[in-house]
This record gives sequence, structure tokens and C-alpha cells, in this order.
Amino acid sequence: MIQNQPIVAFITDFGLTDSYVSEMHTVLLSICPFVRVIDVTHNIIPGDIKAGAYIVGRMSKQLPRGAIVVVVVDPGVGTKRQAVLIKSNGRYFIGPDNGVFSYIIGIKDDYIVRIIDKEDADIDSLSCTFHGRDLFTPIAGKLANGSDFELIGQFGNLKNTSPAAKPRLVGSKWIGEVVYIDHFGNIITNLPNDLTGVISVAKDKGIERAESYVDQRDNIPFFLPGSGGYIEISLNRASAASVLAVRVDTPVELLT
Repeated sequence: MIQNQPIVAFITDFGLTDSYVSEMHTVLLSICPFVRVIDVTHNIIPGDIKAGAYIVGRMSKQLPRGAIVVVVVDPGVGTKRQAVLIKSNGRYFIGPDNGVFSYIIGIKDDYIVRIIDKEDADIDSLSCTFHGRDLFTPIAGKLANGSDFELIGQFGNLKNTSPAAKPRLVGSKWIGEVVYIDHFGNIITNLPNDLTGVISVAKDKGIERAESYVDQRDNIPFFLPGSGGYIEISLNRASAASVLAVRVDTPVELLT
């Protein structure tokens, strides 16, 4: 038994306009009526695997051990890409092997991978466009009902997921990248919060550190320690991403 009151958290790029999220909820509740559902977000930019991976990693730190996370950012749905069930740090993750789990695996083999298919979900047919409903969610329901992790699927290895990129120190300069842009236009980097110095990103070469959003005048970019453990570049009452014309994968440099 995973826990007395199982938690299943959903992270997708489905949005809320269509019925897709409700269909997954309905499948889950039909299998495990007493499950507790958390909708982390359904507003990942469609197909943005790197942004999905960041949210998976950030949220995994907040969920209790034993929680089950269903992730559907899956532009390769219907292809031969692997579907996986991963146990990492006492939590369970279900979704495509496409990089979306890069923040919950370490360089060391501190996680276990099970390869899953329709037989493991106890279904006869699998939609080529909706593995979130037909495969990932039924597996989550089985786990929530107490099925043994090691009896679901087959032991395997990740083929298309590697640990998330780390910043590199070159001389006195840290070189990282943008990994996520939030609803407010804050630019989340992969630079850890304990670094100090001056940041360069896009055309702005002199971004300095602040301790709160109101420490800087309007229209002056700054960076600050983010709540997710990584440096964020921001503007007071404005979208830093829009003003600086930054997107995910944009290089970021910090001169110490």
C-alpha cells in the first residue's frame, strides 16, 4: 500500500477549454474513488517539454512521499517513444520518456524505471492521441489502489531522458540557461540561488541582484533568489521575458 489517502497530481499542456482533464479525472476516480486529486497545472505551453520538466521537478519537492504524478506533455504520443513509470525519492512519476522527467532523476542511479504498455493498464485498446487518459491515468489508479510498483510493467532504462543541464563555470563566469517563464513573465534560470554577481541575458549586460520586487525602479531588470531554488530575472510590475525578449533555452551568464 502506497498510503492510506493516495495523492495523484496532474501536470499537462491540455489547457482547460476541452474535456481532456475531466476525462482523466473520471478514469482515475472510476478506479480509485477515494483518491485525492491535485491539478498542478494544465497550462504548460503545448509541447514545451523543458518547461514541463521544470514544473515536475519543482512540484516533486512539495509533494509528500508516496504521491503519484501524472505528466502529459507528450508531442510524440502515438509513436514508439517509451511510456514509463518511475520511482524517485519515494514518489512515483508516470508519463512519456521524452525529457519531461529530467529534474527528478540524478546523475547516479537513484531512481527505478518501469516500462509500461496497455496490458499494464488492463485495457484492450490504446488511443494513438490520448495516452494520458488511456495509459498513464489507469496506471496511477492502480498505484493509488495499492498495486506493487515492481509488478507493473517491465524493468527498463530511460532512452530519451537525461538529467537536467547544469550551469558551467568558465573562468569567473557561470554559463546557464533559461528553463521556464512563469505567468508573471519572471525568467527562471538554472543558476542556483547562492550565486552572486552580475547577470547578462539577451541584450542586457548589467543585471544586478535585489532582495524583493520593489527594490528596483520600474523598467530596470534585476535578479533575485527564486522560491524554486534557482535565480529569477524580473521586472517590477512588468514581464521581464517580454521586455528582454527572452525564451526558454536563452543563454544566461553570471559574472562573479
